[in-house]
Amino acid sequence: MRYLSKVMTLFNPTLSNKNQLFHRYCWLIFIPVFTYLAIRAFFNEPLLDELITYSNYIQSHKPHNLDIPIDANNHLLNTYLASCTAYLFGEHIFWLRLPNLLSFIFYFISVVGILKYLNHTIVRYLGLLALTCIPFITEYFAYCRGYGLSLMFIALAFQQLLRFIRTQNPNAFIIGVPSAAMAAMANLNVL
Repeated sequence: MRYLSKVMTLFNPTLSNKNQLFHRYCWLIFIPVFTYLAIRAFFNEPLLDELITYSNYIQSHKPHNLDIPIDANNHLLNTYLASCTAYLFGEHIFWLRLPNLLSFIFYFISVVGILKYLNHTIVRYLGLLALTCIPFITEYFAYCRGYGLSLMFIALAFQQLLRFIRTQNPNAFIIGVPSAAMAAMANLNVL
């Protein structure tokens, strides 16, 4: 909830002009990139890997069973979340991709949280652009694969580690360690 309140205060008039400009820049980057990812998640044809994940693990309701073929397509956390969205909303490819798409929001917030520790303004601006606009990274958030979730949890864990080092706040440690474990689970497969 704390992260959501940070997002809602991006245009807070009590911020300094320097911070207010950076927060507006964040919105300027976030809105088009998230819109682009949502459009891609809805309109792109399913990848072969997504179809294999769907047919072997989601549709069969067997994300970790010995009856299924063992391959690298079963990213556990992604399979569980895609199974939930398929159950709730239906089996359209967009609903299977929704957990990764929504994870981009938290990835973006975590990247902004990491960059706030940088003192150089130009590095902060270029860092945000580099970490959120490179297609190699962002495309993972528009597919039903475990990599988008993993990137989000890695960024969150790193941001919380920096916060813990800087403030010695135990809550940062309590959030950071499970985030690192979830990053592993999002990228983990049953081999």
